[in-house]
Amino acid sequence: MSRIDLPQKENNLFQKLMKCYEQKQFKNGLRHAKAILSNPKCTDHGETLSMKGLILSAMNKREEALELARKGLSKNFRSGTCWHVYGLVLRAEKKYEEAIKAYSNAVKWENRNQLILKDLSHLQIQMRDYEAFKKSRLDLLTLRPTLRASWIGFAVANHLLGEHDTAFEVLEEFRTTQNKSDGQRSRDHDSDYENSEIIVYQAKILIEQKKHTRAIEFLEKNRAEILDIPHYHETLGDLRLILGENEQAEEHFTILVHRNPEKRVYFEKLAQAVEADADPLRINEFYDTMANVFSRSKLPLLIPLELVIGEIFTRRLEHYFKASLRKCLPNIHVTLRPIYSDAQKRNELEQLALRLCELLEKNQTMEEDGERESPACLVWLYHFLAQHFDFLKNYEMAMHYVNLALEHTPTITDLYVTKGRIYKHAGHIKYAAACLDEAQSLDTADRYLNCKCCRYLIRAGEVEKAEKMAEQFTRENTTVQENLKEMQVLWFQIECAQAYYEQGKYGLALRKCYEIENVFADVTEDQFDFHNYCMRKMTLGEYVEMLRWEDSVREQKYFQAAALIAVNIYIQIHDGTWNPETGGSTAAEANLSEAELKKLKSKKKKEALKKKKEDEKKKKEGAKRNTEPVKEDPLEPEKLLKEAQEKALEKAKEWCEWLETLSPNWLPGQVAAYELAKRRNRPFQQLRAVKRLINHHGLDNAAVHFTVCDWISQAKQTIAAVEDEVVSKVLTEGNDEIMNLTGDVTSYNKKYLSENKLSYQHRLQVALIAKTVEKSDDIETIIDGDFSTGSIDDYKQGIALSNCLKLREAAKSLFPLATEFGAEFDNPPRMLKEFDQINGHSIEN
Repeated sequence: MSRIDLPQKENNLFQKLMKCYEQKQFKNGLRHAKAILSNPKCTDHGETLSMKGLILSAMNKREEALELARKGLSKNFRSGTCWHVYGLVLRAEKKYEEAIKAYSNAVKWENRNQLILKDLSHLQIQMRDYEAFKKSRLDLLTLRPTLRASWIGFAVANHLLGEHDTAFEVLEEFRTTQNKSDGQRSRDHDSDYENSEIIVYQAKILIEQKKHTRAIEFLEKNRAEILDIPHYHETLGDLRLILGENEQAEEHFTILVHRNPEKRVYFEKLAQAVEADADPLRINEFYDTMANVFSRSKLPLLIPLELVIGEIFTRRLEHYFKASLRKCLPNIHVTLRPIYSDAQKRNELEQLALRLCELLEKNQTMEEDGERESPACLVWLYHFLAQHFDFLKNYEMAMHYVNLALEHTPTITDLYVTKGRIYKHAGHIKYAAACLDEAQSLDTADRYLNCKCCRYLIRAGEVEKAEKMAEQFTRENTTVQENLKEMQVLWFQIECAQAYYEQGKYGLALRKCYEIENVFADVTEDQFDFHNYCMRKMTLGEYVEMLRWEDSVREQKYFQAAALIAVNIYIQIHDGTWNPETGGSTAAEANLSEAELKKLKSKKKKEALKKKKEDEKKKKEGAKRNTEPVKEDPLEPEKLLKEAQEKALEKAKEWCEWLETLSPNWLPGQVAAYELAKRRNRPFQQLRAVKRLINHHGLDNAAVHFTVCDWISQAKQTIAAVEDEVVSKVLTEGNDEIMNLTGDVTSYNKKYLSENKLSYQHRLQVALIAKTVEKSDDIETIIDGDFSTGSIDDYKQGIALSNCLKLREAAKSLFPLATEFGAEFDNPPRMLKEFDQINGHSIEN
């Protein structure tokens, strides 16, 4: 029975049912559906069953909704409405491929239904099926040629397919049909804005085609209709520079600089336009003029410091540095960071700062016979010197100056933050956390200090304390974990994931990784709402940029870090290097005594028992409130661990696919991809990862060396195990390319060592190959040499690999404050004493 076959009464009810769904009056809609279906003649009315399912889907009763949608479709297979509803229910379930098929079938039976075509086009662009999207938008344009969205959608479809000329002409034709005489021109601001956006979008299409001259002519022709003035001048200025029309470009960037003298790129492009970006004298003259005109802007004082040299640099640096000290700016080091890449400028800055420090300490002046300066100048100079020496990894000098600053003025929170940063870089994260705790206690209303302190506490292993501190800025009546997850605070989540990973709490670490992945999945899903919105609001350029950004959204650093942690966890569980009883590394536990192992197991059992009691308590509290039973958490740590132990490599593959496809240039991701492929016996993927590492990072890279040597050491055996001749041939050719660059492992490792003898990181990689691949015992001789470079982790790895006494002494010398190398302190910060008392351990431990 179709809709038109319904009796008059039921047909009227069906119309009300449709209206109730549109107005979100779901209870009334269900009542009308029940009234229709209660008639024995209409019990199997397919469209009513489908609409009832659609309403249930909107009420989050997904399973029942899907069942009704299927039932309605089975009762009326030729109904476009039933297919459309089925597609909507599938779309709500995020089954986009199946939903597209359902919409396509709906179009077969109702090929003039604009709503179905529009919904189908949104799904097609969501899945990036540009050809099908173009066809759907053309059908919509054919059906409603007077509708603005029809033209815009078809133009965007052509643009995304790279058919720029067609896209431009479609928009031009649309604008021609919309043009009115001056007397009839609409006074509606929204209409003017939309027309302006179309013009800007057309210019973008021309620029992507590199039709720069035509783009200039087009923009100038339509100047009166463009409302986005800064974008107009930016675009024309850039195009003029490309074409070498510097005089005209100067006019545009002069306007922009006067509009916003705090935007660096405007100054740089204006300097390029007046040809003052190469000659130091011209640069100096140009920025002097800019400094006089824009006396409140710091950029004309900062930018030339990166470009000029010699006496000009000395004069400008001294002027800027003294002015900043007199203004008591806390960010002097941050603003001068770009010049640190030049060793000569860095040394000159250090000498200037030390000279001024001596003058201020002696006479409280910055000139030999100058006026007395404010006492605050000295404290901020101490602050700068602390940051400066911290950057140079001279932690003792950095600590000296920050302590002088604290003695001078112990109430400045920035000093405690800097001191914490020094401790962090020096290898004492617990002291760092204590310093940030002190800073936060001085200003509890500062969100930045709160976040900074939380980050340091997490890195110190105090996740619970960090969560308690974060509660100060989270919503009431909800747990801090739920609120942070809802607010998508990714830095907090990834720090927790890393902390749990280092503590061996793999279930909790995986939970955090999946919570981060869910955020990126939500970002991908959320773009669905913008397909219609951007077409309607005419933000076309931003819409296209959003689509392109969404395609690479998982290249973002937080997702990469989460994926790497997850892959490493799954690999370690597969390799058996993680002990589920103690939650620790089996390699690390090999050196523990039986008593220590017993203590670890006991601690693990206590934690499990405590969690079990908490879960039971929550269930009882929920039962008392007569609430609905709590749904099973798909990210329960125990459940994630169980899945990891059952199918570790499959789960790792799901994460690693993102790294392989979206981050081919990211070194840690390709190393992880290689290690996973090795365990899954996928030689093609191994070879691909090795080639990517060589192509993007080169054979000289220390981190690449180990992976390359590991491949060439087992490549022959791996290829020999391949039965397919074609596959074996391709692998052999790829391996021969690498072997031509390297040779066998032993000779390549020796050659690599001789070429990189002065680098500790390179010697460390050679030693790792010698021990793991060549099974050599002469590790100490390989590592021995210059130890002036390397991070704390590098030295930890080297000490674990070798008992080289010189290496231990070098580590202590380079990182005298690092607890990893035996540093001790007599006078810890006040908050650290409380910190240790709370957690039940002593400073010495």
